[in-house]
Amino acid sequence: MVQFNWRTGIATGLVFLSGLGTGLLISSSRTVNGKNIVVAASWLPDFATITADDIKVVERALDQVPEGAMTDQTKVVGRNLILPIEAGEPIREDDLFPLTEYDKDLELLRFAFLPRLWSAPGMNELIMEDGQIYPSSNSIDEVEQRIREYVIDASLFKDAYEKLKILKDSFLEEHVFELEYRLGKIYKAHAYFSPSPNTGSPCAALIIPGTGHNASSGIFRRDSNTYYGNILEITKPSCDSFVFVKPNEDFLAIHNGEKKLSYDFLVPYLINHGGSYAAHYVINTLAISKYLKKEYDQVFVLGLSQGGQAAFLNALQSEPTAAVVSSGFSVLRRKLNWGTLVGIIIPGLYKDFSLEKIFSIVEKSPTHFLFTYGRNEFGTNKIEAEEECSCDFFEPLSNVTCLIHDRGHIFPETAVRDFIVSQLAVTR
Repeated sequence: MVQFNWRTGIATGLVFLSGLGTGLLISSSRTVNGKNIVVAASWLPDFATITADDIKVVERALDQVPEGAMTDQTKVVGRNLILPIEAGEPIREDDLFPLTEYDKDLELLRFAFLPRLWSAPGMNELIMEDGQIYPSSNSIDEVEQRIREYVIDASLFKDAYEKLKILKDSFLEEHVFELEYRLGKIYKAHAYFSPSPNTGSPCAALIIPGTGHNASSGIFRRDSNTYYGNILEITKPSCDSFVFVKPNEDFLAIHNGEKKLSYDFLVPYLINHGGSYAAHYVINTLAISKYLKKEYDQVFVLGLSQGGQAAFLNALQSEPTAAVVSSGFSVLRRKLNWGTLVGIIIPGLYKDFSLEKIFSIVEKSPTHFLFTYGRNEFGTNKIEAEEECSCDFFEPLSNVTCLIHDRGHIFPETAVRDFIVSQLAVTR
């Protein structure tokens, strides 16, 4: 049996500290058949402070020990996890916040640039193709200054299109569009620009991305890993296309030079200041729509998923030529709304846009709407595809087309293309 001498601190083989009731392993060494490593005794959430009861030591074959796996419990206990760890999984140095001297800014900002509200892989990564418009923010005050630029009175949302004033448009690069507008104070909206090969195209398409990490650059660069398919290839042959860029996404990130700001630090701040992340970005799309309607004969607004919700809210105010709302509107949300804090959350939205008011707006609107739902979806959109709740809601209206398809959470490309072509033919 292995013994440990408290006075000398000398031990041989596996060493367990049973004194003082701690159960801590002071050190461990490589065994003949493998290596002793520290693993999680149970599932541990991100940011958890590790206690002695949270971890244990197991022997693993050398070829099963991941690089950086910890071998000393005393260097684990009291540290904070960056990401969740499953029971039995090794704890690596990279899974823990580094040990540093106290620094006011670092103590808070080390958490600020980690994904938490929506923990998709790489959620806090920066895109590098176009660089970042804004410099890095490396102090609490610098981050707060950037967030304040997003604050907009959410009560302005219901008639923002009518009240906002376009100030200046420009191209930061050939494919990066910037629009300055005023609604109480001055804001900037951005989009990727992809011109139609049809020189002097009389129409413009505004594509609004849904939930996803740096989704606009994915759409613009035709990234096959996105769920948007070839939507840009559908709009581009006929129309100059603008892919809207959400605040804190793509080249608009609030960042520290390496990572993007967590929405954990963004969404609550805006709500507590009377604003809304969703209200801010949908108003940005309204500003772009207002600009486009002055520059083009026809304007199309398209969105999928959360982007579909945003496209519909946009169209209710901006009255484009046509709107494609794929898996983006459901009357069921007035009963049970399944969403996230980075989704469409606008204080007073359902009061300002009740179902009765929405029906009235759509009925009087010159806009033609295409709503689509897939039978291979799940949750709300699956119910919509099977029960046709929203399709039945709009059924009396001649300017609404409802399509149920057999695929999943996508733009049904052929149907969208045919819809755009048909609307161009009608309006020309």
